[in-house]
Amino acid sequence: MQSQLLSVQTPEGFDDVFGGYADNEGNLWFSTSGSGLFRARRQAVTPYGKAQGQNFSEIYPLLETRDGALWIGAYGEGVFRLKDGSFTQYSAPKNQGLDSFLGFVSSLYEDRAGQLWINGIWRFSDGQFVHGPWTQALLEQVLGYIWTMYEDREGAYWFGTERGVVRYLNGALMKFTTNEGLAGNDTKVIIEDVRGGLWLGSYGGLTHYKDGKFTAWTEKDGLPGHTVRALKQDSDGTLWIGTYDSGLGRFKDGRFTRYTTKEGLFDNGVFQILKDDSGWFWMSSNRGIFRVRKQELDDFADGWLKAINCLAYNKEDGMPSTECNGGRWPAGVKTRDGKLWFPTMGGVAMIDPAGIKTNPQPPPVVIEEMRINNEHAPVAEWDAALRDPQAAIRILPGQDNFEIKYAALSFINSENLRFKYKLEGVDHDWVEAGVRRTAYYSHVAPGSYNFRVLAANADGVWNLTGASLRITVVPPFWRTWWFMTLLTLIILGACAAVWKFRVGQLQRVQMAQEAFARQLIASQEAERKRIAAELHDSLGQSLVIIRNWAMLGAGQIENNAPARQELDEINTIASRTINEVREIAYNLGPYHLERLGFENSIRDMATRVAKSSGVAIATELDALDGALSSETQMSLYRVAQEALNNMVKHSRATETRIALKRESASVRLTVTDNGRGFDPQAAKVAEVPGGSRPGFGLNGMAERVRLLGGALTIRSAPEQGTTVEAILPYPGRRRKNNGQK
Repeated sequence: MQSQLLSVQTPEGFDDVFGGYADNEGNLWFSTSGSGLFRARRQAVTPYGKAQGQNFSEIYPLLETRDGALWIGAYGEGVFRLKDGSFTQYSAPKNQGLDSFLGFVSSLYEDRAGQLWINGIWRFSDGQFVHGPWTQALLEQVLGYIWTMYEDREGAYWFGTERGVVRYLNGALMKFTTNEGLAGNDTKVIIEDVRGGLWLGSYGGLTHYKDGKFTAWTEKDGLPGHTVRALKQDSDGTLWIGTYDSGLGRFKDGRFTRYTTKEGLFDNGVFQILKDDSGWFWMSSNRGIFRVRKQELDDFADGWLKAINCLAYNKEDGMPSTECNGGRWPAGVKTRDGKLWFPTMGGVAMIDPAGIKTNPQPPPVVIEEMRINNEHAPVAEWDAALRDPQAAIRILPGQDNFEIKYAALSFINSENLRFKYKLEGVDHDWVEAGVRRTAYYSHVAPGSYNFRVLAANADGVWNLTGASLRITVVPPFWRTWWFMTLLTLIILGACAAVWKFRVGQLQRVQMAQEAFARQLIASQEAERKRIAAELHDSLGQSLVIIRNWAMLGAGQIENNAPARQELDEINTIASRTINEVREIAYNLGPYHLERLGFENSIRDMATRVAKSSGVAIATELDALDGALSSETQMSLYRVAQEALNNMVKHSRATETRIALKRESASVRLTVTDNGRGFDPQAAKVAEVPGGSRPGFGLNGMAERVRLLGGALTIRSAPEQGTTVEAILPYPGRRRKNNGQK
């Protein structure tokens, strides 16, 4: 198939037309007999160059003078003047030696007096080129090309050259370089600052001049790039900066904002910046001409937008060449009629913004292909996905990478179509792909996803429906739900087994500790019982015999005899010792528990302690004889005994109360005194206030109660007395319940 754009001249083979069609984008299609298919559409760019019959092609500076003429600087062809639709060429007269200067036109400028200057040296007057008053002196200072020229408010002329900036006023020339504060010597553009002074752009940075002072900005200061080629300033003082290959810059309130292709700019080269009457910025580059709304640029700088949208124009739109020229000033001009003129390598490109017709049709979007690990997706799955939107392409385990190719259907500047896509579930926001037509993904987690792609035509009209493709990433077996469930159960089972083993181990240790404690207590009681018996039966009997002998001997001696006095003293000491031995034996082995019973033993102990200490001890005891095991009776007896001992030794109490109560499921022993009390938190395990160590100690009391399944509580506070309370399960209730079962 052959496609060709119609022009003023009828293309070859177009004579034999037998059919035509207009599509919804405004294209006209013509079929011919034997010459193929022709397409015609309205062009946005009007070209002027050798292809259109002009005598120039490679264009650099452009300038409109006050009389409405457009001046064109052509490489190697001199200067051209466009006036009333007619071109006039001006070549350098041989006798003036201008060939070397007009052969390469580097700058055009019209001063305040209406004089046209070429290359900053030659003035055009009455159809003739004449030297300026500074020509010779300027040439001696410059020794290179003059890229730009400007006349300031004081009437001084400024020349931007390869080797610095020259200022001329009243016959005096002054040269400035980086030594005097310029950001760079190779100066490409000079414009007036609306707030006073001049802005100078160079290959090196940006410079501001005011009141004899230069202020420079470079990349280190945030300037977007160092190759400044174009400057434009808004009425509010905002400065726009075009660079050779670093994008567009915005300088406002001391802050730079940079726009590059990453932010949506069509190209990183900005050779000229022109603003039309509708608020669009038009910029030239090595890839064509593009435009963007100034409001979008401002909104991006203020943080309201994440990206900008550019509309581009190239050869299909009528440009004589997509490669625009810059670095010679002016590198484009807006004429009084609102038209925009840009220099290119193939001639002049003219755009009338008022005549631009926007294509309102959003382009249809299609997904063309999907490759998995660089291989085509399975045909059956691909066909199913095309027929059924709910069908999905499967990514199997081990297939780590996949790519999706998409396209939009438009015949108008199809290379300028823009895309954005999103893999829902992976991409949090739309991926701005620009003109790229492939989406790449790797190592996507298992799951179900929906890939969506949207497209905009060359005029920025978006198809918001786009195209979509369902994708399922199949997990490996070790990431499937059943495997994870099985693994979880195994782990839980292992944890339960470990926990059970550990609990059993701890229980065995605890049982061993309790058995040891019981055995230790039993051994202690047995040893105490043995010692008590020895004291009572052996030592006690021996002391009785000694006492009796002393009494017998004393009866046979006279009253006043010294020997009788000694025997009486022996009798007294033996009697006292016998009582002490009996008391010790009583405390060590309360044999009277079996003889007197549990309640009477408690009362007897209370009576003996009250008699020996002088403390009033009241008892309130329930009848529990026969209801408690001997082990329980012994433990409660020892708790009461230890509590009374501590009371006597440490509390300084005057009253004590012992209560033994049978409750529904427990037996409660309470020993309360009105003594000085103590802080239980500060007391050590086997230590009570005063620093002495009691016979059993608090720890021993608690251990005895714990082994019987009970609990020991000690409540006390300084000067508030002490309460010792032991609660044990009622064994009679347990035996009764067991019997019922």
